[in-house]
Amino acid sequence: MLFNTEQYRRYLGSTIYNLRRSRSMSQDDIANKTDLDRSYISQIETGTTNITINTLLKIGIALDTNPSTILQLTEKELKNASKS
Repeated sequence: MLFNTEQYRRYLGSTIYNLRRSRSMSQDDIANKTDLDRSYISQIETGTTNITINTLLKIGIALDTNPSTILQLTEKELKNASKS
């Protein structure tokens, strides 16, 4: 099943947001661990910007997970949403 890029960005951002919150981390915490600006983290979480694989890797490390897990969780959410 294919999804448009805007949908995917929103769900990817939501996945990152949920992982961050489940670890009781703030956007500032992620920003400090990734050397990215907090406002950029916000844009990622709201799906308003594209991110690179390098950025996804940095975020994964900060969240103590890997990019493939983040992408798998995103795919799962997309599939669940399409069933509704």
